[in-house]
Amino acid sequence: MKRIIYLLLIIALSVLTTGCNNTSSEIILYLPQGFESFISFNQETFVPVKSDMIDNFNTRLKELKINSKLVVKTYDNKMALDNKDNFIDLLLERDSNADIVLFDQTYVDQLMPLDSYYKTQEGKDILSYYSDEYIDRLKINGSLYLVPKIVYPLTKQYVQKKDCINDFDYTNILNLTDFLNRIYEKYSVDHNFYISDLAVSQIVSDKYQHIDNSELNPLFLRKSDKKVVNAFEEQEILNVMRLINKLHQAGFSGKGLSYSEYSTMIEKQDSILEFGDDFIFNPDKDNRVYMDKEQYCAPGGLSILKKSNQAEEAFKILWAIYTDKECSSCFQSPKNQTYFGSFDLLGNNYLISSTSNQPDNKLDYYMDLEKQSDVDQSLKYPLLFDLSKEVDKIEQYEEIVSLNRYFDSSTNKNIFKAEHAFDEVAYEKYLQTVREKLKEVGIDKTISNLQEQVDAYGT
Repeated sequence: MKRIIYLLLIIALSVLTTGCNNTSSEIILYLPQGFESFISFNQETFVPVKSDMIDNFNTRLKELKINSKLVVKTYDNKMALDNKDNFIDLLLERDSNADIVLFDQTYVDQLMPLDSYYKTQEGKDILSYYSDEYIDRLKINGSLYLVPKIVYPLTKQYVQKKDCINDFDYTNILNLTDFLNRIYEKYSVDHNFYISDLAVSQIVSDKYQHIDNSELNPLFLRKSDKKVVNAFEEQEILNVMRLINKLHQAGFSGKGLSYSEYSTMIEKQDSILEFGDDFIFNPDKDNRVYMDKEQYCAPGGLSILKKSNQAEEAFKILWAIYTDKECSSCFQSPKNQTYFGSFDLLGNNYLISSTSNQPDNKLDYYMDLEKQSDVDQSLKYPLLFDLSKEVDKIEQYEEIVSLNRYFDSSTNKNIFKAEHAFDEVAYEKYLQTVREKLKEVGIDKTISNLQEQVDAYGT
């Protein structure tokens, strides 16, 4: 009798254990409110997002025999922006089970290197959507810390032809700096158009790689010799800053308008100059003039937290998101598709059917396009950095650079671009003041630290 009871207990335990093994583990992905099309800007933070897209994705995971389910939760993006130095710590305090987050250079030390996972079949499947040349540029100190958004990886400087400057000669424009110099020389006295965006990092992108995506950050990588530089000591960038200030003073950016007047002005798209660096569109359909060579650009992507207890399962979820057609179809919204992919981060746009404005057989098309590009493959430099140990310093540099420190906001609070109220003499004083203050707080040490990462690249 005892033996029968013992056998029954073993069978019962076996059934219970089997039941436990069939329970799906939850892989928790955190995104900012409103970041994807299925997430509202008012979504309650730190609770699961309810969406048919996620439900359909998890149903597909079962069909793929992946014994995990994706749970998407959100956080207030202001929390991330206001706490760059300890955002992940704050996130884990609220939810210690978080697994996947957006990649960011400011918390690389909190992310898991994915090299061992990229050696698996799932990893090789993911890598098949990128060129080796591109992936090599995404390594930080020799390791990959993200699964990059799948999109065409090259951009090129361009100017959009506009009727408001129909007498402008577009021939032989060297780069955006040359274009803006010509605009100033020709139209500084009299113009009926405006320039809505004068970002230094964009204008100098043909020769300099910005260290991060904050326009106030004065740190750049000079591509020609792979040297990290301080923009306020780099003559070529300084000259661009001076040019931008001249454009502001000549009224090209709307200086002196009230905010309501400026809002009315920018609604008239025909009178706004468009330029920048972007993916090359179909030359037969767009109205752009392209300059210089194509450049690899830093992508967005997803990363696994170093403290995740389910890294292997999390990587399988990322594999499904980016390599399975049905999984991609769950997240890729047709209205968000562009010629070169999609605004949606989740899903692989190359796998889903092309919209009317996209080429057929997207994967082969874009792979071939990259091979045929004029990108200078001899200029090998990293696109990403580990900024986790420099976050506090960089925030200090940005505070010093901010123009708001150098004018009286109380008398100009309703005037657009009031912070640009510098004549040439005042602007030179600003440049000199910033240069001295950056030196005082130790920017040279940060440059040295980042240069070590550049020097280690490719070794």
